Formats: sequence, structure tokens, C-alpha cells
Amino acid sequence: MGLQIGQKLGPYEVLSAAGAGGMGEVYKAKDTRLDRIVAIKILPERMRNLPQLVARFEQEARAISRLNHPNICTLHDIGHENGTHFLVMEFLEGESLSEGLKRGALPAMEALDIAALIADALSSAHRKGLVHRDLKPGNIMLTREGPKLLDFGLAKLEREGGLVEGISGVTHTTPLTGQGTIIGTIQYMSPEQLEGREADERSDIFSFGATVYEMITGQKAFEGRSQASLIAAILEKEPVSITQLKPMTPPGLERLVRKCLAKEPDSRWQSASDLSDELRWISQSGSQAGLPLSVTVKRKVRLRTAWVMAIVFLLTTALFAGLWLGRSDEPPQLTKFTIGEERFVSIWSPAISPDGRHIAFLAEDTTGTRGIWIRTIDRLEPRLIAGTEDARMPIWSPDSKSIAFGVNSSELMRVNVGGGPIQSVAKGQGIADGSWGSGNIILFDGVSGDSIRQVSAGGGPVTAATTIDREDGEFYHAWPWFLPDGKHFLYLAVKDTSATNGSYTLKVTKLGETTSEALFEVDSRTIYADPGYLIYMKSNVLTARRFDVSSLKVLSDPIPIEDSVIIDPRIGRANFSASANGRIVYETGGVSLSSEIVWIDRSGRELDTIMTGGYYFDVDLSPDNLSMAVTVNDASVSAGDIWIYDFRRDVATRLTFHPEDESSPVWDPGNDYLYYAFGTFPSISPMKRRVDGTDEPMSPSSFFDGKKGWISDVSGDGKFACVNLIAQTGADIYLLSLEGDQTPELFCGGDFDEYDGVISPNGRFLAYSSDESGSEEIYVREIGRTSGKWQVSRSGGSSVRWSHAGDELFFINRLNEMWVVKVTTETNFSAGNPVRLFTADFIWSGDPRCIFDVDNSGNRFACTRRPGSKGHQRLTVVDNWYLALRD
Repeated sequence: MGLQIGQKLGPYEVLSAAGAGGMGEVYKAKDTRLDRIVAIKILPERMRNLPQLVARFEQEARAISRLNHPNICTLHDIGHENGTHFLVMEFLEGESLSEGLKRGALPAMEALDIAALIADALSSAHRKGLVHRDLKPGNIMLTREGPKLLDFGLAKLEREGGLVEGISGVTHTTPLTGQGTIIGTIQYMSPEQLEGREADERSDIFSFGATVYEMITGQKAFEGRSQASLIAAILEKEPVSITQLKPMTPPGLERLVRKCLAKEPDSRWQSASDLSDELRWISQSGSQAGLPLSVTVKRKVRLRTAWVMAIVFLLTTALFAGLWLGRSDEPPQLTKFTIGEERFVSIWSPAISPDGRHIAFLAEDTTGTRGIWIRTIDRLEPRLIAGTEDARMPIWSPDSKSIAFGVNSSELMRVNVGGGPIQSVAKGQGIADGSWGSGNIILFDGVSGDSIRQVSAGGGPVTAATTIDREDGEFYHAWPWFLPDGKHFLYLAVKDTSATNGSYTLKVTKLGETTSEALFEVDSRTIYADPGYLIYMKSNVLTARRFDVSSLKVLSDPIPIEDSVIIDPRIGRANFSASANGRIVYETGGVSLSSEIVWIDRSGRELDTIMTGGYYFDVDLSPDNLSMAVTVNDASVSAGDIWIYDFRRDVATRLTFHPEDESSPVWDPGNDYLYYAFGTFPSISPMKRRVDGTDEPMSPSSFFDGKKGWISDVSGDGKFACVNLIAQTGADIYLLSLEGDQTPELFCGGDFDEYDGVISPNGRFLAYSSDESGSEEIYVREIGRTSGKWQVSRSGGSSVRWSHAGDELFFINRLNEMWVVKVTTETNFSAGNPVRLFTADFIWSGDPRCIFDVDNSGNRFACTRRPGSKGHQRLTVVDNWYLALRD
């Protein structure tokens, strides 16, 4: 039952019924406090007992409250009284555009003015992350102050945790609309909405085009005798040409509407702002935009145009004849050039746009500013995309206008490279790299042990895109890449066995399928590039193989391209990218990435260089601070070995020699043994060896037989160790007795990654990293108790270390910032506020990792970092790169 005349909802007195739209009934009312007329919209009684509809109704209020535009209806208030949910909005006097169109089409200039203002209103909403999803003449009110866009009741709004729907259900303004999963009014809905795909800003642009078409012609763009035939018309047919129905229509307007109504979103106008500008240009440019003049003037123009066209035809014919006679039979030339970026101390992860015009890359400049930078090929200066300080690898949209990227391994974001706000697409775990397909689906990595994930670029639920073949030994999937059809994609399958020796199986599958086909073994991420090649790293060489996207068959043997492209074989990352028009970009430097180990004090001042000239990671100072264990990468086998650096003699001695990875060294408290990880992640197991190398490597416990993991710390008394075991759900932490029966105890585990545990000097507490909050943070728990947990970091944390006295915790975050927290551990645990000490270009080495260590004084840090003397960075760009292949 609706509201009664004279009824009050709070201070609002109902005066009369005003109409109904979407899922709300609308009434004219008086605000008795401010003595003004308002409109009240209520949720119908039959729907009030449906919690999801109430939530969507309230979402409408939150959506509208974010908008402040002269051509958008203003929201004044929201309330709930006696079971009635209501909105209080600006009361508009006038008529709806749909009522006005009952009298016929609007004059061209009037239609242009209205369309430009509505496009501007849409642009304002889109910039705030809001998609209308039910744009139609019935939701446009014509008032004395100008047109007003109404009812964002079907809006989609970005919120914490992803994208949520606004008010949904049925719109009662057309007999063809029925209850179901399709949201909006069918007559004006875009093809992707009808197909159940996620709507984005371009869906509104389609509806806008259908509305403008009706304003100009007086007819609907798409007609049908039934709901099925109407849907078929929208999906498959083109509307009758506007100029056929209204010959005096400006040709520029015909083109604008036609582009709005393109079936594929990528073929439409990409922003409402561009639409508004184009409409104003058409309105203000007179005959230059094709606006019709008087018939007499038209005849003169036609005669003049005929002469001009005749002259142009003759000149063009002569020009092309000359070009044809003088044309060369030579193919396009292979050209190679470098882009020098002296302002950067480090550059990584270059990604060229599909159209080949822009290169996005992650970088830090000499001022310490980090983020995604865009370098247009024909311009000198790159520009920073604000708000991308903690971004992972940039992912280009198929139209080269947007970039997606992961943040803190927990959220997928997107931004228009031409400007605009950063928008949240989805939340998840392990978001680091991915691919954006022509079907507007984004693929990305999950956490270790997880499959490839997928989500609509417009937002929505995150689902699995691949199925891990556990029976075949697969542990996780990584590095997805879409093929041109936007349905098939490549990815790497990482085997749960050390026999792979750093190689990955390249596979191809299709969205929605659970099976896949193995292609061949690679050492890195693999991409497809026209004119028909797969590009990847193998044996430290950038390599290509011919590939048929129709049959999904490999057509040639490997063909070398370049032998000095930077690669980190531990995680399969290689710094190369290719466009769709024969342009490739890569950063050279080879597999042995340059790094150094330096002493840095608490202020960030460099004190001394310990080791330089190689690729170092994973540092651990001996308990007596007289030596340091470090992992050194061996480029000849793409693996790491453990070395011992003696500070007294300034000598480094190699301890391990196996061709498998040996990394993450940990000293025992007596300075005599080292524990370390053996094998390629995730197929690693802990080993133990004397520091003087007089024994053979051995497993520290029979407990590790058949298990995969590593020891991250040993207690000060040497009686137990912190063990990180790798499970299908991620890494879990166990405590393992190094005496007696050596029975392990689960310390913390579950659906998240808990890892890199370190034991307090008094043996009472354990600090570790976990992604349970959606990003890596540092936590502390008391050993021997099942309750009590403290989060000590606030903006990300990893590679945690205790001070020698146990009164401080040090850690770094993904912004490469070193932080310290004062703690007490004598009785109960307590922690102070985190304090940032300094920023350094740390080397992140994959899993496991120990990026720095702190000496016993607590005032010096041994850090792995990129060398300060590295010089400016350069990217190599090759046009028509495939011409150099000899296959």
C-alpha cells in the first residue's frame, strides 16, 4: 500500500502522487522544516520484505549522494520510518523526455543541446565510478533549468570489496520488460547487458545513442513484436539510417549516433566526455560539421564541391600513379632504437600498448618517486600515473586506452591513461600480473598453489579460469596471456617437482573450459604477437616460434631474437613486451641482474659496500656478526648458490655447488651450521651443512621426507626451528623440535600464506608475514599458546627481523621502505607505532626471501639492493622485429 495524502514521513508531508519508476513509487511532498517542495521515492510494500531489494534501494541513495551536477537530480535526504524506506530528492517541474517524444521528434538543434548536457552529466557520474545502466527518455526530465538525468536506481557503484549492484529488478515503463536477471529497459539496453555480461561506461553510451536516435527521428532505434525479437534486433541488426528518416540531419550527428550504437563496446565512443565535446562541436561548427544550410546555399555548395572534388581526384590520381611507378618492392624495414631515461634509477616490467604508441613501465626516478610511467613513442618525456606508487605489472586494455594493475597483491585496479580516477575492479590474493582480453575479461595470477583467476574489467566476482592438474604434479598456474580472439589464452603450469629445474610448461586453454593443451617448455612468461609468433625466454635467450591461433598449433622450431633480455628465472619474469603492429620493447641486462650488498644506517645513509658485481639476494648475518651468508645467482645454470662472506678477511667463499637452486641461508646459534632451501620454488626442501664445508649436505630431519618447505629461523638455544611448509592453500608455519622425536607442531595455517617466521631472542614469540588481511602484513604470536595475535605493521610488511636485544622489530614493505616498531617481550607482548626509517631499492627475490638483516647493534642493516652506480636506464625498441627472424 502506498502513501496517503497528508501522511508524514519524518518532517515530510505527502501532497500528491507523482508517478512510479524503476522499483520506487514517487510522491510530491513538502519539507516542513525548510518550507520547500520535494519528491519522495519509496520502496513498494510488496518488496520491503526482500532484504536484497532493500539493500539495493539504499544503494541508490549512496549512488546519487556522490553526484553533484546541474543536470542530475539532487538527493536531499534518506530515511526509514514504520517499515517504509524512502529517498528525498529535488522536485522537478516539467515533463519527461519520453512524454515530449510522444509529440514527435525534436528539432535538431534542441536535440543537440539536450544530448550535450546529458552526456556531460553522464561523464560526471562515470568519473565517480557510477554507471547508470537504465538510461532512457523516461529517465530524462525536461525542466525550465534544462534537462535532468534521473533514477540511478540501476547504477553500479564501486565500493570497498568490489563492485556492487544498485537497485535492480524491473522497470515498469515498457511492456517488454519482465522480471529476471536482465537489469534495465530492454529497448535501450546494450548487447553486453542482454548477454548477461558486466555493464560499464560504454553500456551507458549505447543507451545514450538509442535515446539520441529517438530524439532526432521520433522512432525507436530497435523494434520488435516480442521480447525475443527485440533482443535479436539489438544484438544483430543496425537501425535505419537517421539521414534516411530525417534527411536534414547533420552528417556529423549521424556518425556520432552510429558509433554509440556499435555492437562491441570497444568500437563505441570510450567516454561520455568525448561525446559531450563532439556534440558541442557539431552544434557550434555550422556547415563544417555537416549542419544543413538553406536549399539555395546547398546547391551552390554542391557545385563548388563538385569542382573541388574533380580537381582533388585528378591530383590524387596523378600522385598515386607516381607513387605506384616509383614504388619499391622492398618489405618494411627493420629498425632498432633505444629510449634512454636518465631520470630513473631503475626500470622494470615494460609493457607496450597494443597499438604500439605507448610504453608503460614501472620505475623509480632520482627523487625516489615510484609508480607506472607512460612513455609515448614520439615524445621525449614520460609521465607518471598518479596513485600507482605500489603498482605491480601494468596490463593494457585492448583499445590501448586503459591500464589495469595489481596493488599490494590484493586488489586489481584500472585507470584511463588519458586521465581520470583510479577505479577498483576486484579484490583477491596474489594479484601481480595478467592480461586484458578483447571480451573485456582480465586474467591474473592467484596466490602460490592457485589457478589463473578471471574477472570482468568492469568489476564483478572473481572466478577460476584454469583447473590445476594435481594428478600430473601441477602446483600452480601463472603468467596468463590472451590470444587475439579474447577467449583462448596461454599460461604457465608450474610442476610440483624439482625435476623441472626452473622450466615451466606452456599451456593453452579457453575461457569456460576445464581442459588444456600443453605446448612446450619455457623459462619465462610467454606472449603472442602478430604476425603469428609466441615469444618467450629459453636458456637465457629471447625466443620466437611460429604459432597458428586458429589451430592452436606450433609451426616452427625456436628462433632466437635477443640474448641479453633481463629475466628472473626464479619466478619466470622477463622484461619484454610486444604490440599488435610489429613493435617489440625489452630491457637488456641478461639473467644476472646487477645488485650489491651494502651497509646502511638507520637514517638511510650508505656506510660501505660489502659485495658488488653480481646478483645477490637472501642475506643472513651470523650470530657473532663476523660472517654473512648470501645467495649468489649463477647465470650459467640460472640458479643460486650459498656463499659465506668473512668480514675479518674481506673474502667470500662458495659453500654449495649443486645446479639446483640453493637459497635462503639461516645460521644456527653456534655459528657452525647453515640451514638453507634446496630446489626451485615451490619444489624446495630444507638442507643443513657445516659452514666450513667439511661435510655433505643433509636433511635436518626425517620429518621433511616427501614434504616441501624451508627453515626460516632457529631458536637462540638451538632446540627448535621455524619451518615453512608449502600446502595447496599456500604456506603454513610449523615449529619443529631439533632434538628428541622431532615431532612438528602447526603454529599457524589455513587459507592464507603465513611465512618467513622469525623467533624472538628469548624464544617466547614468533613474528611472521601473512596475507590474511588481503595484503602482506607483519604479525606476532606467542609460542606455546593458541590465542593472542598482534598486527604490528600498518601499510604492508615482509622480511621481518628482531633486534639482537628483542626490543625492536624491523621490516620492509612493497614501497621499499624500512620500518621499525618498538616492542616488549619480557612478560606480555606489546608494540608501539611503526616508524619509517628510510627507503632503498631492495632486491625482491621471490619465495622464500630474506632481503636484509640487522647487526647486533641495531644500527646497521646489510641490504641487497640495486647498485647506486648503475646509471640511467634504457629500453630497446624494435620495429618490424620479425623481419630479423631466420626460420
